[in-house]
Parts: sequence; structure tokens; C-alpha cells
Amino acid sequence: MDAVITGIVGLISAYMTYRGIVATAEAKHAPHPAPPAEAATGERALAVVQHAAATGTEDQRQDLMSFERNPSRNQDQLRRAVRELIEANPALLTELRSILATAPATATTNYGSVTIDNSTVNAPVIGVNTGTVTSTSYRDEPR
Repeated sequence: MDAVITGIVGLISAYMTYRGIVATAEAKHAPHPAPPAEAATGERALAVVQHAAATGTEDQRQDLMSFERNPSRNQDQLRRAVRELIEANPALLTELRSILATAPATATTNYGSVTIDNSTVNAPVIGVNTGTVTSTSYRDEPR
């Protein structure tokens, strides 16, 4: 479920970023660039999430509206709303998974890998650090 949510949030964010670029260009009476490949899929994903939120809770609708107002700042709200909507309606996960499957290859072929305590998680993500990231953390409690 987490991989689907990450992918959907990435697609919707890409679409919203493009929408912002278009609005800025139109305000300046300037031409705007062609939409990125994932814009149409992101637009479709947003419509599905909006439809699901219409029958969701007030908090979910508010989280979605916050994201739409400021996508770069409020991705966590969108992520939380999508998770809650899927938990309330498991069929939504299937629908979002099918949307993700139709996304352009550039939006879905990146995979991330995280190893924590000898367990590795591999999942499709939007945006991957292709280098190695090493982090050391210390716990107060013994293992």
C-alpha cells in the first residue's frame, strides 16, 4: 500500500506542479511548456482521490484542499488523506494501483531500497537518490 501511495502522491504532485507552471505562464501572457508525460495520469489520479474524498471525512477533504492550495508544502496531508481513504475503502487501492500501472515508464520504473536492521524494502518511488546514503543512529535502549 505504501508504494502505491508514494507513486500516486508523486504523480499528483507532478500534475499540480505543471498546473502551477501553466497558471504562472498564463498570468504573464506567456506560452507554457508542454505537459510532462505523467501529467495526464496525475490528473486522473487527482480526480479519483477527489471523488473518494467527497464521501470521506471533513478532515480528509481539508487535507486535500490544503494540498491543492500548496502542493509542495502539504504532500504529507495528501499522503495521510489517501491512506485513510484506502483504509475506509479498500477498492480504492485497486483503482489507484491500476492508474499507477498506466503511468509513463519514467514515472514508475524507479525503485528505492532501504535496509534497516538487516531487512530490505524495495518499492517503486518517484525520485530516487542513485547514490548510497549512509546514516547511523543510536538508540538509548539496548537491543
